[in-house]
Amino acid sequence: MAIDIHKGQRRVLRDGAEVSLGARAFDVLVYLSEHADRVVSKEDLLTHVWSGVMVEESNLSVQIAGLRKALGQSVIKTVPGIGYRFILSEPAPLAPAKPALDVPSVPSLAVLPFANLTGAADRGYLVDGVVNEIITAQSRVSYLFLISSTSSFTYKGRTVDLADVGTELGVRYVLEGSLQQAGDQLRIFAQLIEAEIGQTVWRDRFDGHASDIFDLQDRVAEHVAGVLEPKLIWSEAARARSKPTESLAAYDL
Repeated sequence: MAIDIHKGQRRVLRDGAEVSLGARAFDVLVYLSEHADRVVSKEDLLTHVWSGVMVEESNLSVQIAGLRKALGQSVIKTVPGIGYRFILSEPAPLAPAKPALDVPSVPSLAVLPFANLTGAADRGYLVDGVVNEIITAQSRVSYLFLISSTSSFTYKGRTVDLADVGTELGVRYVLEGSLQQAGDQLRIFAQLIEAEIGQTVWRDRFDGHASDIFDLQDRVAEHVAGVLEPKLIWSEAARARSKPTESLAAYDL
């Protein structure tokens, strides 16, 4: 697949055909392509694309999803806990790919490391603490197939596609997010995504203070656990309704 970006004309061609992109999506794509040699943090993208404007991280997530839909899921890779990387072509694998794991019949979830957008690498322990609290809270949901932090944290700092994460871990849903800090103020974003199709099922944000970090962790974990349970049930029910039966006898009946 060939992607040509004409910055001056604000045009993008995919295999010679023009692709329609919004202004913000084009700016995100240009910035990612100009820094294709490295992983671009969400903080960098928000700072450069929305310069001087205070926006929620969900705005960036929407633009990334739109770019993947227009250009292909493999063009922009997610690096859990950091940001995104622009990739035009993938190198040939050196070893046979691991066989895909079967997705359980019950709702299945992997909670990925959150992105550290505090601007301080030594604040990573705060971000990981939030994620671990969420995993602990979700582990109490008896019907949920939950991937352990030992497995999900292997994706920290790696360039991955969420669809690949779902395939490799054998889960249908992935929870990702980020943590920002301004002074004592903390803001946490979280979103639930159906990995295979990249569709956002739920997203929300939480505000608190660094001085009350443990209270904030507990509040976020409890809220996420309470929200995800009905969201997963609803999403699974919708999937079941849309899946056609394979039994001809059922059609006859």
